Amino acid sequence: MKNLMNKVNAFFYDQKGAETAEWALIVGILVVIAVAVYGGGAGGTLGTALKSAITALSNAIAG
Repeated sequence: MKNLMNKVNAFFYDQKGAETAEWALIVGILVVIAVAVYGGGAGGTLGTALKSAITALSNAIAG
């Protein structure tokens, strides 16, 4: 039974490949956002809304 618990613990604490998966997820999200913003059609409206939000945040940070 102890051997099984050691294997289960090793499985949950193994970090090999975790960073690569995280970067792949981040890149995937960025690609989806880019397609939505620059894809045309409804993306033009979304792009305008995102640009307005970014401008508002920039102005708020700049003070």
